Amino acid sequence: MDKTTRLTLAANLAAGRQQKNVSIEDIERIGISKSRYYRYINGEVDITVADLHKLLELLSMSFSEALYHTVEEADIIQNREISVLIHLRSFTIVDMAKLAIDGQTMDAKTFWQRPVDCKLMLSR
Repeated sequence: MDKTTRLTLAANLAAGRQQKNVSIEDIERIGISKSRYYRYINGEVDITVADLHKLLELLSMSFSEALYHTVEEADIIQNREISVLIHLRSFTIVDMAKLAIDGQTMDAKTFWQRPVDCKLMLSR
């Protein structure tokens, strides 16, 4: 992940924490120290995948929501990524894992309304 993307992710996590009134004490309860959290938000250190996962769960955010500015932007980019994969007709384990993670935030109706993307991947 490049520096700009890391900083965007950190800023969106901080904004999500404030919007959802999640306290620093809540973050400390999931095992991330106050100093580590602020050093990450300020771009001084990276975050581990495990800590990122804990933060996303605490904030009830998907990775796509945290990475992009809005849910709508996340959906647009996610649909574009899936369209590219369909065109290539090639999926890596990471691509499938991402779809599995993103799919957790969708209900069945939303999942099946997507253009051929999910259905094609499942039919392989």
